[in-house]
Amino acid sequence: MTEIAIASGRAFLGLDLSSQTKVYEKQAVRFQKEANSAMLGAGYQAEYGLMKPSMSYGGMMSNLPEPELACEPPYDAAEVYTPMVERYRSTVKELTEKLF
Repeated sequence: MTEIAIASGRAFLGLDLSSQTKVYEKQAVRFQKEANSAMLGAGYQAEYGLMKPSMSYGGMMSNLPEPELACEPPYDAAEVYTPMVERYRSTVKELTEKLF
């Protein structure tokens, strides 16, 4: 994964982007500024369904505007969040072993 692509109302509002970029250590990009991008995404899926025999999905999406940077991880994200992710995984493993 090279970046986090976001296209939803949450992306428009900027919610959760900071924590996602920190945990995944990737920048987040937004493909549009409109809050109702789910409708736009549904439209692209419908168009692809109609155009599929004559055009690839990548070809159809190639005319979209360039994404804009929405959020970047801080410089110390790996140092801070890697131990937290490892601790979370070990906790989940421990709980799973106890339950099952």
